[in-house]
Amino acid sequence: MTEPPELRDVIGDEGPDERLERVHDMLVDAGPPPQGALPPAPEVGRPAVRARPSRRRWAELALAAALASVALAVGFIAGSRGDGFDSVVTISMHGISPVADASAELAVAEPDENGNIALEMDVKRLPQLPQGGWYELYLSKKGVIGASCGTFVTAGDETTVLLSVGYDLPGWREAGRYDGWVVTAHVAGDKGSGEQILLTT
Repeated sequence: MTEPPELRDVIGDEGPDERLERVHDMLVDAGPPPQGALPPAPEVGRPAVRARPSRRRWAELALAAALASVALAVGFIAGSRGDGFDSVVTISMHGISPVADASAELAVAEPDENGNIALEMDVKRLPQLPQGGWYELYLSKKGVIGASCGTFVTAGDETTVLLSVGYDLPGWREAGRYDGWVVTAHVAGDKGSGEQILLTT
């Protein structure tokens, strides 16, 4: 352990004043502070570093926000279009006695990549058939039943059904093979029921 310096060695040969000499003596008597009593001195020239999100974290947050915005936009568009069915033409159908107050709107979509054509049919006031019965949608020529486009059942005052055909609807219409659409009813146990037209264009 080194000896404390003399006050004269610190301030020079001019000599200390009495008060300064007393303070010096008190400091010498107190001795150095115990080991570990003072916190470590900060490093000079190195400011404190604050944690910041990395560029990757910012990119992840931006991507999440973009996906949320897209999902919200898609949800809004689908909601504003109802079920989101994208049709190229809509055909109106009306009822024939005994269901003259019945009606339907038939929406036809573009062919998909495999050539299938989706149909969406919104049927109103077409009564529910007895158990085991069903309705069938056909292409027609001058009111005569032609190719089937699918079957469906109803429940309640309004029913929306999705159907699909695997043939060229526009081509057949352009060739004059068909000129309209009809709906018939099949009732279990009634052999001739499938020939009666209830809805037509």
